Amino acid sequence: GDQGADGSILNAQLSLSGMDLLRLLLQLKEDSLIVSLPQASETSYSISAQRLQELLGEFLNMIQEQSGGTLSLDGIAQQLEGLGGLNVSSDEITAAIAPYMQLLSDFITENTQMEENATVELENLGQTVEGVSLAVCQPTDEALVNLFNALADQMENDENLDKVVNAIADYIRSMSSVFEIADPGSGATADESANSLISSYEEIPGQLREAAASITENGLNGTITLTVANAQDGIVKVRFEAVKDGEETPDMAMGFETCKDETGAARVCLYMDNMGQSMKLLTTNTNSGNQVVGTVSLQIDGAEMLNVVYNWDLSQTSMMMVPYGTCVISFQGMSLSLIVTADGNGGDNHTIQLSGASDMTGGIDSISINLNTSKDAQVEAPSGEIVDISGYSMDELVGLVQELAGNYMNYIGSIFGGSAE
Repeated sequence: GDQGADGSILNAQLSLSGMDLLRLLLQLKEDSLIVSLPQASETSYSISAQRLQELLGEFLNMIQEQSGGTLSLDGIAQQLEGLGGLNVSSDEITAAIAPYMQLLSDFITENTQMEENATVELENLGQTVEGVSLAVCQPTDEALVNLFNALADQMENDENLDKVVNAIADYIRSMSSVFEIADPGSGATADESANSLISSYEEIPGQLREAAASITENGLNGTITLTVANAQDGIVKVRFEAVKDGEETPDMAMGFETCKDETGAARVCLYMDNMGQSMKLLTTNTNSGNQVVGTVSLQIDGAEMLNVVYNWDLSQTSMMMVPYGTCVISFQGMSLSLIVTADGNGGDNHTIQLSGASDMTGGIDSISINLNTSKDAQVEAPSGEIVDISGYSMDELVGLVQELAGNYMNYIGSIFGGSAE
């Protein structure tokens, strides 16, 4: 067959446990795309770039007819141009946020006790850090009431913040055509989301005043504490907790801890404990040049639900934009691994293996899938003729796709000992 050295080639091969499942050959020659699916047909098909653009237009018109909308390529392009940012400047956003940041900063300063050269325990990481600057904020009921009322006063008739929130709402509305493409008929969702944002924003001052009134009448019925520990290299601990009166164990606690272990690996723990239920996300990471090695562990109520171990070389990526190396994901007694390596012929091998999944696969304990991709490589195309389908109508193209799909399903059926209908 023809060799692909004179055009850009994508040669994707998919195999399952040694069986050849799929091969897709895409070749760009001048202004045409040549597509080959050897398992479905010995014939290759060529289509011009202009016809591909026309088909996209026909597809969008079909969505428009189904949704009753007013989609068009020009209209979508105009809306996409506006997705780069809000209709307010960064200076306007900063000015709108500044009063609230000042109120919070004053609140924290007035209610925080500082301790220098302190020692803190990173309970979730099992390490101790010395010589930190420790800030503990434990506000009184009166301080919280004053803060909530001050925030409500600021928000009422705040033209600067109103402008930013309305700009965000307009931004959401501008995505209605994008919503339509993803899910025909869902364009109204953008307007509903924008209106919901405005409605929620307008209710915040009243909610703040209600919270202040409740604390004034009933008290907080406990204490809330924000702890921040700052070491020489940066923050090592942040913890927020709420403890009810008469109890020692926090009713709710959340935060994060970070440090380096004896090997120099960066360790991080994000956690939340709420009403006796706990969740922890633990990570370790070591960078050495372009080599990245690490782990991720998700624990719920002390049981590990997910574990990830990875070792990647970021200096090399496959055509699928996956870095070379390995990644193993373990969950619910199963293990899913991905190994990406060079194939020795200018391409990439992606090996995916699922183990321990016999309950899900009808007794098959291990499944391996190999995907090979290559570009600008000497790849032999099918020996059959090349048919130009640029002049096909939409109906003819749909018929061709259905024919190829039927042929491919028959091929898959033959592999597994039967014939696919």
